[in-house]
Amino acid sequence: SGINAEYGEVTEYRDFFVSWFHGNLYFPSSNKMKLLCYLVMILVSSVWSDIKIISFDFNQQVGDPPCARICSGVGRYDDTGIYSWQQTGSRAYKWSDMRECDFVSRPVVSATMQGVYCPAIVVWTVVNDKFDVVTAQGRSVTVDYMKSNHCIVHWTASGFT
Repeated sequence: SGINAEYGEVTEYRDFFVSWFHGNLYFPSSNKMKLLCYLVMILVSSVWSDIKIISFDFNQQVGDPPCARICSGVGRYDDTGIYSWQQTGSRAYKWSDMRECDFVSRPVVSATMQGVYCPAIVVWTVVNDKFDVVTAQGRSVTVDYMKSNHCIVHWTASGFT
């Protein structure tokens, strides 16, 4: 009948889910696996997609929440052209490319350095599609030093599209 009188539970439904779990989750058909993947993607994206930017610097207007974006990337030590490490006086600086983020105004950027013996950095100039970091003052740092120590800039930008 599906009802366990002793415990007052509905065993019919429980048995269905147990058999589905053992029969289909571990050995799913291709279509069932695709469906399961789509469901997981929808659930995960709906949980993690709440982005709220509450303020900017320089009195910028905060945009429409559905247009908020968090974008991140890495500026490698071996980048070339305008994105390579460059020298300015006793400090090294490096531009990072944010074109793929599609920001319509200047985002807020945070950056950290990773490498063997890399100095601290400061985010210096930020525009819609790129920003640069400069080594913090205190000692002379050359481009060769930054490259030989594999100094990589990890960054995150928050803005609007």
